[in-house]
Amino acid sequence: LGFIVSINKRQPEVCETKFEHNHHFTVKLETETQDSLTICEVEEFLKANNVEHHEIVLAQIILESGRLTSNLTKTNNNLLGMKYPRQRPTTALKEKNGFAYYEDWKHCIFDYMIWQSRYAKKLTVNEYFDKLSSDYAQDESYVNKLKKLINGREI
Repeated sequence: LGFIVSINKRQPEVCETKFEHNHHFTVKLETETQDSLTICEVEEFLKANNVEHHEIVLAQIILESGRLTSNLTKTNNNLLGMKYPRQRPTTALKEKNGFAYYEDWKHCIFDYMIWQSRYAKKLTVNEYFDKLSSDYAQDESYVNKLKKLINGREI
């Protein structure tokens, strides 16, 4: 149970997490990440800021950011593939390359929290997955990919 992160061929960093419904979540990240940002740091930030369904959001970040290595993560500080919102408050500075651009990765998560508070507040796990499937994701298999990550299977 936990995350295994290996950066620059050093010993893997391990951070533990407990999931609702006793899901196991193991992610192996063996590539260099943006400015040495680790999955563990992101997880701690999610927990410290009481992000609802933080374990699902962490899986989203891993998937959306290509394990923190995507171009969108590097150029826009956008870990979640967030579009620039037109009808709600945002922490995004502007739109860049069709996606929201943030001052840093933490502002991306704060923006996601605004989205959650507006559209996905106090949902059960199943309701949250349904919301992601119907209103958030463009990929029909998005929720299945998240569940595979959460259950410790590679996607």
